[in-house]
Amino acid sequence: MTEQSVQLSKSDKEKKEGRKRKSGDEESGHPRISKKEAKKQRNEKCKEAMVSGQRICIDLSFEDTMSEKELRRLSLQLSRVYGANRQYIEPAHIYFSSFNKDGPLYKECVKKHDGFQNYKVEMTEKGPEKVFPKADIVYLTPDSPNVLDSVSKDKVYIIGGLVDETINKNITSAKAEKEGLKTAHLPIDEHLKKGLHGTFKKILTVNQVFEILMMFGETGDWTEALTGGIPKRTGFVANTNNSRSKP
Repeated sequence: MTEQSVQLSKSDKEKKEGRKRKSGDEESGHPRISKKEAKKQRNEKCKEAMVSGQRICIDLSFEDTMSEKELRRLSLQLSRVYGANRQYIEPAHIYFSSFNKDGPLYKECVKKHDGFQNYKVEMTEKGPEKVFPKADIVYLTPDSPNVLDSVSKDKVYIIGGLVDETINKNITSAKAEKEGLKTAHLPIDEHLKKGLHGTFKKILTVNQVFEILMMFGETGDWTEALTGGIPKRTGFVANTNNSRSKP
C-alpha cells in the first residue's frame, strides 16, 4: 500500500476515538482510573492479543525499493499502527515480517520512536510465507481482482509495508503472486461512491488500512469502517443504495 497524507478534523478524530475507547469506568459509573493504570490495562490487553488476537501482519520486504524519505514515513506509519492498536477494546496480534534489524528502517524506527524495541509486536526477519501457513494468508493489495468480503480469526491479513511516492502498480500483488498467496482488495467500490468534490484517490497508508480492518472487526459494517478510515479529502461517501454493508 502506498501513502497519502491525511489530516482529520478534530471532530473526525473524536468520532474515531469514540469507536475505539469505551472505557469500563465510564460505562459502569466507576471513578476514572489513573493514566498509569490505564496504560497497564492496555499493555495487558496487547499481551493477550499476542495469544488470541486477530492476526495482522505488515510485510516489510520492500525496504530496498524506498528512499530515505519514504522509509521515514513508513516508520511513522508503523508507530501509528501500534498506537492505534493499543486503543481498541480487542487489539490485534500484530506482526512486522521481513524486518531486517540491521537495515535502515529498523534503525529509523528505534531512533524516532521511544521504546520501539519493546512494542507488543512480533518482529521477525522471516517473510509472511515462512511465518504462517499459506492457506491462512490473505495478502491485501489494491491490484487484486478479489474483493475482501469479511475478516476471519482463522486468517492472517498481510498489509504491504510500502510508501511509494511514484505510485508504481502491482508491487505488492507481484510479491503475493510470486509466493503463491491468496490476495484481496478492500471493498471500496462496493460500499462507497464519489461525492461532489475530492481527490478520489484510493491510495491508503499502512495505518489507514490497519484501522479499516480493525473497525470492521469491531462493527461488522464495511461502510462504517471505510468511511471512518479513508480520509475525507478523497471525497468518497457512503453508497446509500448498497444493502451489503454487513456481510
